[in-house]
Amino acid sequence: MEAPLEQARDAYADFRWKDAYAQFRAAREAGELGIDDLAALADAAWWLGRNDESLTLSEQVYRGHLQHEDTARAAQLAVEVGFLWLLRGEPTIGSGWISRATRLLGDVSECGAHGYLRYLQAAEALDQGRFAEALDAARYMRRVADRCDDRTLYAGGLVTEGIAVIKQGRVGEGLAVLDEAMLPVRAGEVAPKWVGNLYCQLMSLFIETADVRRARDWTAATERWCDRHSSPAMFAGVCRVHRAQLLRLAEEQ
Repeated sequence: MEAPLEQARDAYADFRWKDAYAQFRAAREAGELGIDDLAALADAAWWLGRNDESLTLSEQVYRGHLQHEDTARAAQLAVEVGFLWLLRGEPTIGSGWISRATRLLGDVSECGAHGYLRYLQAAEALDQGRFAEALDAARYMRRVADRCDDRTLYAGGLVTEGIAVIKQGRVGEGLAVLDEAMLPVRAGEVAPKWVGNLYCQLMSLFIETADVRRARDWTAATERWCDRHSSPAMFAGVCRVHRAQLLRLAEEQ
């Protein structure tokens, strides 16, 4: 029989979040987890909706990266933690983490974390109607992603670019970019947390633009993606909201 840590890693790889969480917890009680396994425990907790625990564990992982003088990974995690705090409606804490990431990256050669930081800046620019700025950030993300071979960042850059182009009125061009963006997503090359975020952005866009066909296609694709994950608490509810919006949109047309 496999030890709890091996079981935890297998469950994590299969997106079986409940099993992964339980086995990582058991392994931690039996002895201290390595930093990567602690990060996986934080991730599993997040997927199960245990946000407070996930954030606490992520802060421990962050300190571990600093202790190992891995500034780039610490900065990457600071960006992600800041983003999660912003999603929770805690802008002061989120901004603090993002400022921390910015400070750390000032002493690091260009890496993927620089691209993810620009992703947050691009999202803010889109929300505030600064579409040219968002487009510049998106193209920077793609350049960094190419150098770092980061398919998650590359897909995020394409989605951001496609949305910005559509908002500028070039709908056909933007839709072509979005179609390209979803190729690495469908191929399983994008980190699961970011997949959910990208799906949500696209469904919101298509519902906003009353593109019923694409909204229906991507709502169905997102639901299939959720089905691959046991207990996808962080996204299943969002899928139901988007389906309700889709039904209402279809009735109005």
